[in-house]
Amino acid sequence: MIPPRTGIGRFVHANAETMGRLVPSIRASFFYGFRLGGIEDSTRPRNWIRRLSRLPGARSVSGRILAHRIRGMAFRWLAPRGRFDLYHETNYAPFPFQGPVLCTIYDLSFLLRPETHPEDRVRLMSRRVRAAATSAARFVTISESVRREMTEHLGISQQRIDVIRPACDPAFLSARPADLEQRIRALGLPPAYLFAVGTVEPRKNLDTLLRALRILRDRQAPCPPLVVVGPRGWKSEPTFALVDDLGLGDAVRFAGFLPDADLAVAYAGASLFVSASLYEGFGIPPLEALAAGTPVLLSDIPAHREVYPSHAGFVPPSEPEAWADAIAAHLRNPSALAALAAGGRALAESLTWGRSAALLAESYRRTARS
Repeated sequence: MIPPRTGIGRFVHANAETMGRLVPSIRASFFYGFRLGGIEDSTRPRNWIRRLSRLPGARSVSGRILAHRIRGMAFRWLAPRGRFDLYHETNYAPFPFQGPVLCTIYDLSFLLRPETHPEDRVRLMSRRVRAAATSAARFVTISESVRREMTEHLGISQQRIDVIRPACDPAFLSARPADLEQRIRALGLPPAYLFAVGTVEPRKNLDTLLRALRILRDRQAPCPPLVVVGPRGWKSEPTFALVDDLGLGDAVRFAGFLPDADLAVAYAGASLFVSASLYEGFGIPPLEALAAGTPVLLSDIPAHREVYPSHAGFVPPSEPEAWADAIAAHLRNPSALAALAAGGRALAESLTWGRSAALLAESYRRTARS
């Protein structure tokens, strides 16, 4: 919930803030750190928590287990039987609670693509999520593909799982101001560029895109540089090293974090949005790109196919030659993907946080009755 927010933080904060405005009959308290409070408390940085997280061993499996148990003790003291009608765990691993529990599971990448996570995270998440599968009354997830995976791999009946798709912030729908070119220059971006958004980590599969760029260079095919927005994640060093190994130092720019207003402009100015991700639960960045009117080229994975069936081009995630061909085809004939993107804007307009919050409120009612 604390800025800067990535996908899960956006989903939780936007739904909580919207539900507070549109469904006032549902009164929520938020547990963060070791206290309960309002939404404004949960979004305020706690420097002492950050300092604790930097202590030696704090991020190890044993450190995380200990921290979870201590926070669980605080939670049980603050949320005794009868104080709340239900408990919504918004991030996979609920604390013990004497009442109905709703648990959100965004994806099962730690089970289905374990090689894209640290081994200790895989062990910890597997243990916690399998425990949640038996302790929670109901679940929320963000796509039908993850819902099917939860049934297949965790044994949770589909009747216990509510699908609530993420939404697109209105800022991305109005991202083409009259002074777009000037604002692009102000961000230090080139006149034309490929655009990718996400944490630099193995699951996002940036290495395939880098190899595709190298192939295009070897073919002497025209190709704009690649701009990547997102923080460094686990095992990101090999990706940065690959840029140098492939001689792409002048063809790739890692821009780090951008505020939403600047991010919206960056989407709108891109020639093409690309995501070669190996696995997604939904994939919000393609939705934001479509909202901004930018053509989209995506990895051919279940969530992408489900959410963007007729709004994007699809490429096998780990085939650099295929990515090079698809990028080159778009640069030669931009109209094909642009036509798909035009329909994608309607999709982005239909997925609002008001809709999402209303579905979540109904999920709360079902959980309270269970």
